[in-house]
Amino acid sequence: MRADYPSFVSLISNWLSGKYRVINSGIGSCPTFKYLDEYWDGYVVSYDPEIIVIQPHTINDWLTGEGPDIYRNHLERYIGAALKITEKIILTTVSPVLGEQTVPGNPGALYADYIDQIYIVGKSRGIKIADVYPKLSDPSYFSDIWHVNIKGHKIYADTIMEILKEMI
Repeated sequence: MRADYPSFVSLISNWLSGKYRVINSGIGSCPTFKYLDEYWDGYVVSYDPEIIVIQPHTINDWLTGEGPDIYRNHLERYIGAALKITEKIILTTVSPVLGEQTVPGNPGALYADYIDQIYIVGKSRGIKIADVYPKLSDPSYFSDIWHVNIKGHKIYADTIMEILKEMI
């Protein structure tokens, strides 16, 4: 991420500078099951974090063509893995998709069906949800139909920080 284009992770890191170390352990274009199988141990477990903010891989899971129920199972596994490390977990919703809401090979499952799974899993597990999804409905928060711009990252950061302040 360019220094003049701060991501929500860098914004939070700057706000917490000197008090906490913030590590972005995400990986782009990676569905949840692959992240958990191939990256979780080295990217998260090895740091033994005090707080974990999970921004789900919703769009990547949606694009695999696997249904919302399978995505929910992946989220359950994700939360379970995080709970083995800490009880301080924040689950975020993710930004909407501004374009077509169906995927070839998965025409019956709308992107919003996947977003719903975040609410279901978070509520069933008692995990705090940083709910950015409804806040990012304005196209001016996007650099294209899928990726938020600087203003969108600021909404992510502000929403996550509201909950982080209660935990730290």
